[in-house]
Amino acid sequence: MHFIAKKEFGFTQPAVASFSIEADHPLLADYSNGWVQIFVSAPVIEPGLLVAKIDEAVKEMSKHWRTLATYREPDVTLDVLGSGYGALGGFPMPMATAIAAILIREGIRHTVLPSFGPRGKFQVLIAGKNWVVAESFRIEELPLD
Repeated sequence: MHFIAKKEFGFTQPAVASFSIEADHPLLADYSNGWVQIFVSAPVIEPGLLVAKIDEAVKEMSKHWRTLATYREPDVTLDVLGSGYGALGGFPMPMATAIAAILIREGIRHTVLPSFGPRGKFQVLIAGKNWVVAESFRIEELPLD
Protein backbone atom coordinates (compact mmCIF):
# COMPACT_ATOMS: atom_id res chain seq x y z
CA MET A 1 0.00 0.00 0.00
CA HIS A 2 1.45 3.36 -1.03
CA PHE A 3 0.17 6.58 0.53
CA ILE A 4 0.21 9.53 -1.85
CA ALA A 5 0.51 12.86 0.02
CA LYS A 6 -0.17 11.34 3.45
CA LYS A 7 -1.62 13.90 5.90
CA GLU A 8 -2.06 11.97 9.15
CA PHE A 9 -2.42 8.47 10.52
CA GLY A 10 -3.29 6.43 13.56
CA PHE A 11 -2.05 2.88 14.11
CA THR A 12 -3.21 0.92 17.16
CA GLN A 13 -3.70 -2.65 15.89
CA PRO A 14 -0.72 -4.78 14.87
CA ALA A 15 -2.69 -6.89 12.37
CA VAL A 16 -6.06 -6.64 10.62
CA ALA A 17 -8.03 -8.98 8.37
CA SER A 18 -9.18 -6.42 5.82
CA PHE A 19 -9.11 -2.77 4.79
CA SER A 20 -11.17 -0.26 2.85
CA ILE A 21 -10.45 3.08 1.19
CA GLU A 22 -13.20 5.63 1.76
CA ALA A 23 -13.95 9.12 0.45
CA ASP A 24 -16.74 9.81 2.97
CA HIS A 25 -15.74 9.16 6.58
CA PRO A 26 -15.83 11.10 9.89
CA LEU A 27 -12.02 11.36 9.88
CA LEU A 28 -12.23 13.40 6.67
CA ALA A 29 -14.36 16.14 8.28
CA ASP A 30 -11.13 17.86 9.34
CA TYR A 31 -10.23 18.27 5.67
CA SER A 32 -13.58 18.87 3.97
CA ASN A 33 -14.74 21.67 6.31
CA GLY A 34 -13.49 25.14 7.12
CA TRP A 35 -11.94 25.63 10.54
CA VAL A 36 -12.55 28.18 13.28
CA GLN A 37 -10.85 29.14 16.53
CA ILE A 38 -12.90 29.29 19.72
CA PHE A 39 -11.85 31.73 22.45
CA VAL A 40 -13.40 31.93 25.92
CA SER A 41 -13.71 35.10 27.97
CA ALA A 42 -15.27 33.93 31.22
CA PRO A 43 -14.04 31.50 33.87
CA VAL A 44 -15.79 28.16 34.35
CA ILE A 45 -16.66 27.07 37.89
CA GLU A 46 -16.11 23.37 37.15
CA PRO A 47 -13.78 23.23 34.13
CA GLY A 48 -13.25 19.47 34.43
CA LEU A 49 -16.94 18.79 33.80
CA LEU A 50 -16.98 21.10 30.79
CA VAL A 51 -13.84 19.47 29.34
CA ALA A 52 -15.58 16.08 29.68
CA LYS A 53 -18.67 17.43 27.86
CA ILE A 54 -16.54 18.89 25.06
CA ASP A 55 -14.56 15.65 24.77
CA GLU A 56 -17.79 13.66 24.50
CA ALA A 57 -19.08 16.03 21.79
CA VAL A 58 -15.84 15.56 19.80
CA LYS A 59 -16.16 11.78 20.12
CA GLU A 60 -19.80 11.86 19.02
CA MET A 61 -19.12 14.17 16.05
CA SER A 62 -16.23 11.97 14.88
CA LYS A 63 -18.02 8.67 15.58
CA HIS A 64 -15.31 7.98 18.20
CA TRP A 65 -12.40 8.28 15.77
CA ARG A 66 -11.14 11.47 17.45
CA THR A 67 -11.02 12.95 20.94
CA LEU A 68 -10.49 16.46 22.29
CA ALA A 69 -6.78 15.59 22.56
CA THR A 70 -6.67 15.46 18.74
CA TYR A 71 -7.21 19.23 18.69
CA ARG A 72 -5.91 20.46 22.03
CA GLU A 73 -4.28 18.94 25.08
CA PRO A 74 -7.06 18.46 27.66
CA ASP A 75 -4.82 19.97 30.38
CA VAL A 76 -4.42 23.17 28.32
CA THR A 77 -8.19 23.26 27.75
CA LEU A 78 -8.70 22.82 31.49
CA ASP A 79 -6.33 25.72 32.22
CA VAL A 80 -8.00 28.00 29.65
CA LEU A 81 -11.48 27.27 30.99
CA GLY A 82 -10.35 27.65 34.59
CA SER A 83 -8.64 31.00 33.98
CA GLY A 84 -11.51 32.28 31.87
CA TYR A 85 -9.56 33.57 28.91
CA GLY A 86 -7.67 32.23 25.93
CA ALA A 87 -7.94 29.94 22.95
CA LEU A 88 -10.00 26.85 23.57
CA GLY A 89 -8.67 25.53 20.27
CA GLY A 90 -9.16 25.19 16.54
CA PHE A 91 -11.86 22.89 15.22
CA PRO A 92 -13.58 22.00 11.94
CA MET A 93 -16.84 23.94 11.61
CA PRO A 94 -19.37 21.17 12.45
CA MET A 95 -17.43 20.24 15.59
CA ALA A 96 -17.02 23.90 16.57
CA THR A 97 -20.78 24.36 16.23
CA ALA A 98 -21.38 21.50 18.67
CA ILE A 99 -18.78 22.87 21.11
CA ALA A 100 -20.20 26.40 20.88
CA ALA A 101 -23.66 24.99 21.67
CA ILE A 102 -22.24 23.46 24.86
CA LEU A 103 -20.63 26.79 25.81
CA ILE A 104 -23.92 28.59 25.21
CA ARG A 105 -25.87 26.06 27.32
CA GLU A 106 -23.30 26.50 30.11
CA GLY A 107 -23.45 30.30 29.88
CA ILE A 108 -19.77 30.64 28.94
CA ARG A 109 -18.87 33.80 27.00
CA HIS A 110 -16.91 32.92 23.92
CA THR A 111 -15.96 34.12 20.46
CA VAL A 112 -15.70 32.06 17.28
CA LEU A 113 -13.33 33.36 14.61
CA PRO A 114 -12.64 31.91 11.16
CA SER A 115 -9.28 30.23 10.74
CA PHE A 116 -8.97 28.58 7.30
CA GLY A 117 -11.10 26.92 4.64
CA PRO A 118 -11.45 23.34 3.49
CA ARG A 119 -8.18 21.67 2.59
CA GLY A 120 -9.35 19.69 -0.43
CA LYS A 121 -10.39 16.17 -1.29
CA PHE A 122 -8.80 13.33 0.62
CA GLN A 123 -9.39 9.65 1.20
CA VAL A 124 -8.95 7.51 4.26
CA LEU A 125 -7.65 3.98 4.48
CA ILE A 126 -9.46 2.12 7.27
CA ALA A 127 -7.93 -1.12 8.52
CA GLY A 128 -9.61 -2.15 11.74
CA LYS A 129 -8.88 0.70 14.14
CA ASN A 130 -5.90 1.81 12.03
CA TRP A 131 -6.27 4.64 9.55
CA VAL A 132 -4.34 6.85 7.14
CA VAL A 133 -5.57 10.07 5.52
CA ALA A 134 -3.96 10.84 2.17
CA GLU A 135 -4.75 12.39 -1.19
CA SER A 136 -4.90 8.90 -2.65
CA PHE A 137 -3.59 5.37 -2.30
CA ARG A 138 -1.93 2.91 -4.64
CA ILE A 139 -2.10 -0.80 -4.02
CA GLU A 140 0.82 -2.80 -5.32
CA GLU A 141 0.68 -6.59 -5.29
CA LEU A 142 3.91 -8.24 -4.28
CA PRO A 143 4.87 -11.59 -5.77
CA LEU A 144 4.64 -14.50 -3.37
CA ASP A 145 7.84 -16.53 -3.18
